[in-house]
Amino acid sequence: MIIEGPFKARWPLTWPKLHHRSKGGNYVVISDIGVTDEEMDALEAEAAKLDPNDKLYAQRLAKFHKPHDDLVSAANLMELSRKEFMAFAGISQTRWPKGKRLRVFFFRDQSRFMSFEQECGGRGVSGSVLGYYTPMWRYISLFNQPGGTKVAGNITQGTIETFWHEGWHQTCQIITRRCPLWMNEGIAEFLGYGTCKDRGTNIELGLLVRAKKDSYTGYELVKEMIRLNRFIPFKEFFYYESREWNTDRVSLNYAQAWSIVYFALRGDNELFKKDFCKIFAELCKDRPAAEVIPEVIDDKSMAAYEAAWIAYWKRM
Repeated sequence: MIIEGPFKARWPLTWPKLHHRSKGGNYVVISDIGVTDEEMDALEAEAAKLDPNDKLYAQRLAKFHKPHDDLVSAANLMELSRKEFMAFAGISQTRWPKGKRLRVFFFRDQSRFMSFEQECGGRGVSGSVLGYYTPMWRYISLFNQPGGTKVAGNITQGTIETFWHEGWHQTCQIITRRCPLWMNEGIAEFLGYGTCKDRGTNIELGLLVRAKKDSYTGYELVKEMIRLNRFIPFKEFFYYESREWNTDRVSLNYAQAWSIVYFALRGDNELFKKDFCKIFAELCKDRPAAEVIPEVIDDKSMAAYEAAWIAYWKRM
């Protein structure tokens, strides 16, 4: 299922229409966005009329494989996003492993998304989740948010934001296996806020969202954490493992991680930005975070950076 995708069994002749490789070649997107099952059934019926013994059979069949514009837009948007991810991380594009391709399953509706997750051996995902990344198989699965704001053809904003978050995790796992939780999730949250224009050919990531209608933002949570002195000291937070992270304050951990990354990449403390980027560069050499962090940031600097972070968010 993961290798061949969910469409080959039903449409054995025309399934390539729903598979597309991005312009840069680093993303393979399997998606039924932009087409209906009825349209695919009709195409399959027409393709079945072709004579396999015809010398031009392959050429004639290929005409049925042209991807929908929304699928092309999605694949190229994901490729562009990957380049932006690496740029924010300070990693040269030449560091990308040659021939490494990332896989995304992008469904037009939730029902097929949920069915695919179950067929791949999943334990079930929340009905509020628009997508996820599975580290074991290294693929992303998404569905298009119904009723959402369309930002690239029929692709909606909420789904793109989910991809930006999960896409970072997918990219990061290729670059380094050593990224600590606060940095990995913080960068994912940071990249998850952005704008998308011109059918996905123009994006801006790492934007500050102060408020949302239906949920608290990281900005609001961090302001409150600092006001109530409920944040985790940097000297502890920078070394958090899963057991510390996944507690009843997990949403606050995500918010604090986002705010630290935002402070590093958008803030006014050049020394912290330099050390943040240096830590990530060392992690990409397959060095453990527990070794790299104290080597780059001593206790005095750690305290100074925390104080500067507090002051920054009090001003914001």
